[in-house]
Amino acid sequence: MLTSVTQSSRLNAFGSYIKNLLDRLSFLGALPLLSPGLVFLLVFFFIPVLILLGISFQTDFLPGTITNLTLDNYISIFSDSYFIATLIRTLVMGVAVAVSTLVIGYPVAYHITRLESSQKRAFFLLLVMVPYLTSVVVRTFGWLIILLQNGFLNTFLRWTGLSEGVKLVNNEYGIYIGLVHVFLPIAVISLMTSLGKIEPSLEKAAQDLGASRLGVVRYVLLPLSKQGLLGGFLLVFALTISSFTTPSILGGTTEVMATAIYTYVGYLTNFNLASALAIVLMIFAIIVIVVSNHLGQSRGEVV
Repeated sequence: MLTSVTQSSRLNAFGSYIKNLLDRLSFLGALPLLSPGLVFLLVFFFIPVLILLGISFQTDFLPGTITNLTLDNYISIFSDSYFIATLIRTLVMGVAVAVSTLVIGYPVAYHITRLESSQKRAFFLLLVMVPYLTSVVVRTFGWLIILLQNGFLNTFLRWTGLSEGVKLVNNEYGIYIGLVHVFLPIAVISLMTSLGKIEPSLEKAAQDLGASRLGVVRYVLLPLSKQGLLGGFLLVFALTISSFTTPSILGGTTEVMATAIYTYVGYLTNFNLASALAIVLMIFAIIVIVVSNHLGQSRGEVV
């Protein structure tokens, strides 16, 4: 009798082991469907990044070879105040643009999602997306015409006597204005996906219980739209710190990481230092994204 019970327990344990093993290998069933995407990422993303990483550890660019690895490029970056200032400027601008687009886009996204008519929602959504029907170069040059010292804005300020003019190009302010305009529709779309899932009845219930409009936003809308806020922040941040066209046109001599990388590749032909700059930017972007995602999840658990 005891032997029979022992054999039965062993069979149950073996069956559980086989079941767990099959569960772990179940993803292989989807491998044929995933393989095209995985191959694409491997060929056009992971391998180029590995090559870029190898080049960043060299001092001389030798195509097809990765030898004489050294940390000289990274030491040069973190010991030079120019590179440190450029990195900080890029990251701060990424956060500022992401936060600004969310603050500006939140009321727009809320208004669109609360429209009862589907035709009106489609119309306002079209208005949000209209800028993307024009090239980012054209839009940026449009802002250049507006913000120049003799542009529309400064001409208006001098005409009204409010100011003798403000310098909004060839500095961080011009880059900031241009990037907020470029990425605002992305933030609005990201917020709409979350706000559209929130039932309006929850807002009415909160108001019936005595909550003010500000209280409804703080305790109902913001917590329930957390994923849209986080997704919009991360997406706009990643796009901002990698932007080249708008900073190069509106920033002038004000460097961000993308323009600095272009300078070292296109003018100074220092591929090794440019590769190191790209790797440093990618690492800091990953750090910011991971920390933001962690804080967003922690905040969600508290709420």
